[in-house]
Amino acid sequence: MIERANSGTYHITHPHPLRNEQLAEIMCRLFGKSRFEWLNSASEPAENANEVELMLHEIITSYAPYAEAEPVFDTSETDRVLIDVDIPLPKLDTDYFNKILQYARSTNWGKSQPVLSYR
Repeated sequence: MIERANSGTYHITHPHPLRNEQLAEIMCRLFGKSRFEWLNSASEPAENANEVELMLHEIITSYAPYAEAEPVFDTSETDRVLIDVDIPLPKLDTDYFNKILQYARSTNWGKSQPVLSYR
């Protein structure tokens, strides 16, 4: 039986989030780049950008405020509701993001079914 309504805002975040600089370093390693430049909300697409690049630019710049500062979310409501729930979360490191990247590539970025391995 529900004793109290669970209305409000529930920010679901990792309890040990990466700083933007750490995430940029990981992305550089995974994509073989020497530097990573965050787009900001004032960024303009390249003059010769194709349709896909223009679409990605629009999507990515909508997240620019999160890259322009180190966001902190109020998780008090989420923590209250999940106080007795023990969900193990992965460590956010190069290995974790590499697994995600390998899965994305194995599914052609979601366009095909992955080849499952049962080893």
